[in-house]
Amino acid sequence: MLAQLIEEQDTDLLVVGTHGRTGIRQLLMGSIAEEIFRRAHCPVLSVGPNVLDNPEDLAEFHQILLATDSSEDSLAAAPYAISLAQEHQAQLYLLQRFGAAGGRHRGLGGEHCFSVASP
Repeated sequence: MLAQLIEEQDTDLLVVGTHGRTGIRQLLMGSIAEEIFRRAHCPVLSVGPNVLDNPEDLAEFHQILLATDSSEDSLAAAPYAISLAQEHQAQLYLLQRFGAAGGRHRGLGGEHCFSVASP
């Protein structure tokens, strides 16, 4: 149903809220958001349960962090992060995980964060 609606409406961005379940509850009940991430053919913006509700700040992005392990899947997010940063004149940071592939750490890995664009 959701995939059909995304296609019929030519959806550019899907926004979903998540419960943030962990542990046995997530294992038993599964994650609807994770299922959506896997099936959606458009970018998905996930809003977690710990996001503050401040109507004055809604959809105003000033600092954007692109986290990547340099895999093809994680790098697919880069054009969207860059576009959001340009649109909102936001600072864009890149968090690069070295030595990780597909969620698995190989050898000596590490992380490095640096600014890649500014307004």
